[in-house]
Amino acid sequence: MSFARDSSKDVNNKTTYFTDTTLLSSGLTLYDNTGTDTTERVGEVLTSTSFNLYVEPPTPPTPVTITKFESSGITTWYLDSEGDLWGCGDNQYGQQGIDPATTYISTFTKRASNVKDFTCSESTTWYIDEDDKLFGCGLNDKGQQGSGDTTNVSTFTQRGTNVADIKASGTMTWYLTKDDKLYGTGDNACGQQSTGDTTNVTSFTQRATNVASFKIARETGAVVWYLSTSSALFGVGMNVQGNQGDGTGGTTPNYVSHFTQRATDVADYDCTGQETWYVTTGGVLYGCGRNNAGQQGIATSTARVLTFTQRATNVKSVHCFMGITWYIDNSNNLYAAGTNTSGQQGTGDTTNTTAFGLRASRVSKVYPGRNATWYIDVQNKLYGTGINSNGNQGSGDTTTVTTFTQRATDVSDVKAVSYVLNVISYYYTTWYLSSDSKSLYGCGDNAFGQQSSGDTSQIVTFTKRAIL
Repeated sequence: MSFARDSSKDVNNKTTYFTDTTLLSSGLTLYDNTGTDTTERVGEVLTSTSFNLYVEPPTPPTPVTITKFESSGITTWYLDSEGDLWGCGDNQYGQQGIDPATTYISTFTKRASNVKDFTCSESTTWYIDEDDKLFGCGLNDKGQQGSGDTTNVSTFTQRGTNVADIKASGTMTWYLTKDDKLYGTGDNACGQQSTGDTTNVTSFTQRATNVASFKIARETGAVVWYLSTSSALFGVGMNVQGNQGDGTGGTTPNYVSHFTQRATDVADYDCTGQETWYVTTGGVLYGCGRNNAGQQGIATSTARVLTFTQRATNVKSVHCFMGITWYIDNSNNLYAAGTNTSGQQGTGDTTNTTAFGLRASRVSKVYPGRNATWYIDVQNKLYGTGINSNGNQGSGDTTTVTTFTQRATDVSDVKAVSYVLNVISYYYTTWYLSSDSKSLYGCGDNAFGQQSSGDTSQIVTFTKRAIL
């Protein structure tokens, strides 16, 4: 059935008139010039001399946006609102989901569809599909793929069902089910799999129930903490620096091999492999663990603090990286204590601090990393300070920055990460997402093609990499 448009009619963008004699058929929705639906008049012949007809216009497509992005330092990924997962960067272990494994991928390429959530480490990648199934690929030397063996996986392979959340380090993987059960697999050298021993685990195994959220220690992956559905905090794993808060540290054994409750009434928490922090529902901040750089904020740099001790009040959130601690109070003020060797506290110098000091105001979110720090203020402006050896400050050069300096506007999220190779080489990258979730910007190291620039040249200014 064909229609000819009558251009003599005064039509708007939503109305198209036709002059042909039309036989109404099932499935064809037409309206007369009064807006009356003619669907029920199937089989009736309508002519333009009776009244004008127009076809209901199609619904405009919903704009595609970026719903999430992650960077491991040497791989970069983003998920769009159509459920497509895109990746670039290192692929030596198959972590790009490409078989056979290749050296690297230097431009964003679609890796999966029907994806709801994902995460990545430097050597593994995981996603949850729309049916809550978990898929993973990449390095498997510690059993972190949960496949029952230690053979690397170079294509995305299903590993779990009914999955709500997933987190991974380079050596272990954990997921939380929709019915609040926590499962883990992989490295267990510090008892972090909560098995009672230090034997690696090669299949996902249930470790806890009634779990509301969980975190694994960045970089080391040797510590796991979870918050129960009743707001109690439980920890397991490395305890060399007293970061389990049980009064021990540096003793034998220097780890905790079963999840053990450490606090109640917890609203927020964060951890590294050496420090642990939590905030109560009343806004009181507690910390324990290593203090060699003053990161416990107790006005001294004693070796370690072995039990959770109150550090501040009126606190909204806490954030830490190895050697430095940050918190935001209920008035959006940002405070820090600890290492400052690269100017990452924004104080204008490189002197460590042993007591919490005000670093910025009107702060919405803070993103601490190795030797660099970023924050977004309440007006969505992005500020950075610290190391810049790979151009990761986006300043156009590689000069270290010791004061917080504005780098962008209209920013909704940031990923500032580093990858450490053989404890010697450091790769720094920074990414941010625009407030409209349509543009992704990156700068910094690009040795693995992780900047999606088509090559491996270092990037020293923020550059658009994904524009939807």
